[in-house]
Amino acid sequence: MPEFKRTVNRKYLDLLFVLQGLNLGTLGERISPPLTRAGVCKMFTIGDKYKPEDKIKQVAEILGVSDVHIFPWEPVVEKEIVNSVKV
Repeated sequence: MPEFKRTVNRKYLDLLFVLQGLNLGTLGERISPPLTRAGVCKMFTIGDKYKPEDKIKQVAEILGVSDVHIFPWEPVVEKEIVNSVKV
């Protein structure tokens, strides 16, 4: 069974920020317990593994959308290690 990880839908997230008049600092203040701007930014970074489920649910509730739309699940792609031999 494949593993899944959360990723970030940046375009949709940016659109919601503009429509709601939010930025990373004000969103961080609304989360309980509050996060700093850096903490929120780390959560929205695509390659970062810091995506706690409780914070994701709170962000989705604040923005008024489903958490799956902002942070969709994607299968983890296993990379094959190929050993190249130099002659």
